[in-house]
Amino acid sequence: MSSINSADANECLEQVEANSALDCDFRCGNGQIDAAHGETCDDGNQTPLDGCDASCLIEWP
Repeated sequence: MSSINSADANECLEQVEANSALDCDFRCGNGQIDAAHGETCDDGNQTPLDGCDASCLIEWP
């Protein structure tokens, strides 16, 4: 499941049209930290309370 909403997707697609070097293939839970889209962690899932929350932000105990 992707953490991107439709408004974010539309904005990304507009940016890609303006700059073909960009792409919209970013997802929370894909195991790759995407700092450009606000991720501070990405543990490969969207399970909360495991140190990296469902929005790919670090959770502190």
